[in-house]
Amino acid sequence: MIYIVDFDHTLCNTTALKKALQESVREFGVDDNIFSSTYQKTVEAIPDEYDYDISRHAEIISKVTSGNPSEIKSRLVSIISRMDEFLFKDTLSFLNWLKEHGKIVILTWGNPKWQQTKIENGSLKKLADQCIFTGKKKSTLKLNFPEPGQNWVFINDNPKEIKRMMDLFPSSIHLRIKRPEGKKFDPEIDQINIPTFVDLGKLRRYLTENIIKMPHRSVVAT
Repeated sequence: MIYIVDFDHTLCNTTALKKALQESVREFGVDDNIFSSTYQKTVEAIPDEYDYDISRHAEIISKVTSGNPSEIKSRLVSIISRMDEFLFKDTLSFLNWLKEHGKIVILTWGNPKWQQTKIENGSLKKLADQCIFTGKKKSTLKLNFPEPGQNWVFINDNPKEIKRMMDLFPSSIHLRIKRPEGKKFDPEIDQINIPTFVDLGKLRRYLTENIIKMPHRSVVAT
């Protein structure tokens, strides 16, 4: 089996990471609104790229605060160098277990350079057989794995991305992580009829009973 696992809000507590990034530069006068607006300007700075860059963000912050760009960048980098602290507590144990039962692919959407930076500054890269960093457009995604699509298991938190993956890869298995501390979605897009789990421990039990022990059994919603 190939397990294709999302990163943000599935393996990584991205909400806590962003909060830590903001707190690291608060002394320069960066409040919630400034951090949010400058972050958005950073990812939109280059048309059609939609990617976050620490150096660019530091420059943008410095223009609206008292901070020096190099000092701001240093604070932001200090947070990224501690990426393992922002993985959910069940992430590494789950991936170590999952690696015994198939290949692990970490698949991320948007911000490809930023996602690569986050993953390469932690332990996940050593556990993954492959990391795929995509651009903003998901409709062009092609996965050329040697195994047939019915042996692919997608694990994600985002209902929009899950629905898109279900359209692109209908013969694969699709599972959702919906952590209490994860990203919140509007009710009209939050409903999706697939097996859903609040943490990786519960997902592990489900995989053991429904896929690993019985790989040809149909997956039903829970």
